[in-house]
Amino acid sequence: MKCPSCEAPTNQHANFCASCGQPLQQSTAALDRTYASFGKRLGAYVIDSVIIAIPGIMLNGILDMFYVSMFIVSMLYFTIMEQTSQRATLGKKWLHVVVVDEQGGTITVGQSLMRNFVKTIFAYGGFVALFTKKNQALHDFLPKTYVLDTATHAVAAPKTASTQQSVVAETQAPVQKVSSTDHTKDVNFGEISRKVKKGLSNMPGITIMNDAVMSLSGVRKQMEYLKEEPKEPINWLQYYECLATYDKMKLGVSWFRLVTNPASFVISKGISTGLNVADDEYEKFDPISCLKKAVVLSHEKIKVGPYEPFDIAILAKAYFYLGINEEDVTKKTNYVKKSIQYLSKAIELEKKQRFKAEYFFYLGQFYGAVPNEKLRVKSLNLSRKLGFVPACDVLKQMFRDKGMPEDEIKYIEIPLGETHIDTFRLTYKPKLEKKLENLVDGVVKGQKEKFVKTKQTLQSMK
Repeated sequence: MKCPSCEAPTNQHANFCASCGQPLQQSTAALDRTYASFGKRLGAYVIDSVIIAIPGIMLNGILDMFYVSMFIVSMLYFTIMEQTSQRATLGKKWLHVVVVDEQGGTITVGQSLMRNFVKTIFAYGGFVALFTKKNQALHDFLPKTYVLDTATHAVAAPKTASTQQSVVAETQAPVQKVSSTDHTKDVNFGEISRKVKKGLSNMPGITIMNDAVMSLSGVRKQMEYLKEEPKEPINWLQYYECLATYDKMKLGVSWFRLVTNPASFVISKGISTGLNVADDEYEKFDPISCLKKAVVLSHEKIKVGPYEPFDIAILAKAYFYLGINEEDVTKKTNYVKKSIQYLSKAIELEKKQRFKAEYFFYLGQFYGAVPNEKLRVKSLNLSRKLGFVPACDVLKQMFRDKGMPEDEIKYIEIPLGETHIDTFRLTYKPKLEKKLENLVDGVVKGQKEKFVKTKQTLQSMK
């Protein structure tokens, strides 16, 4: 007789190997194991297939290779999840089954990779579990793994034979039955949901689209600014504007996906909604909090001093955004009136024509929300005369919408001799070349960070 661990010759009546100290006979726990039924294994696989469908389809949209995309996502998902302390994917966890090694412990990275590689290549190998004594599928044999039903029996942690006495005591300990009700109480679906969301958000490849939208909208750049200067009101104000742009762009992407691939869109929305519902700590971020932060910081800056007209203009714009987001008519009116008062003060104090031109442009927007069409046009016209190109463009479109002939609209131009101002200081609106630069930089940095995090996660599981 040989030791199954080190293959050294042993006495057939011995309980432990004299060379390595490992147990030579199966423990009572191993003999009393309840192996997961084929039905439970199939059910868990169906649940997991739905979960990995979305990232797989999204990755396919990038690689345009469906089977390669699904293989990558499947390998990452099953390998990582089976290496956690839960020893199970979400599907297995929900159906109370776990993947273990011969000693009932967590499988190694090598076992997990081998197991899931075979499972992915030989999809129908799972049906082998219908005909094997321990309900093992084809992909369980080579790595020597088992799938146990934890709703019926407790699954022991891996054992180490430090001394013969401790091992004998452990192997002779009776297996305690636990009810499925008690087991369910131990399942923290909120924690599982947060882990899955974190894992998906840190997964390279499938997150390229989100990194692109975050970069183009300016959200990523503003997050960097906020990290560097969290007490600057302008960073909070522009972060709100970038978040609004991000939401619009995301909505556009969602509509595109709904039209081009409705099945993928419906499944992904269902999964994301389900994960958020399961997450008991989930609370959707409210961009309005950015405006309130900008208001508080602006007031502090103006109160303590020194301050510039620019700081008053930031406060005015923050109040304006609060107003247009307010449902209560009275509060809405008060916010907009405040914004007009503060911006008028900023214009009065401002000495630089370039900034004054931009402030008049915003004043036109504020009057448009009151609404006061006469003062709106007057403010935009003053902005145009000071050389602000966006004000000129808005005026042209306004009169075009009112039916003014094109041969009259062409006279609405920046006065001769005035400097053409076409950039914003108070609003995050970079030019096209800067947007493209931010796009490339954001996607490269975002994907690099995710590759590093994924690598660290895999290394920590070894």
